[in-house]
Amino acid sequence: MAVSQGQYDEILDLLARLDITARQEHLGGSGGGLCSMQGRQIFFVDLDADPATRLDAALGALASLPAADGLYLPPNLRDELDRRRTAP
Repeated sequence: MAVSQGQYDEILDLLARLDITARQEHLGGSGGGLCSMQGRQIFFVDLDADPATRLDAALGALASLPAADGLYLPPNLRDELDRRRTAP
């Protein structure tokens, strides 16, 4: 993965700037994910998942949001999002 674990907090901050709440829950190790509840988007962080799986879930959530295109992202994060969006 091109993005380091040290950028995980930055990704969560970007999600927060998009008005997405991050909640930490024990979810069995899947990594978490993005969902809508009562009209709000929430990103669930799976406390049972390893750091690489959590990071992958956060990147996937960010890549799924068209609004992320309007945010400044460091070049390596932008490259990773573009790669995920164009991968088959």
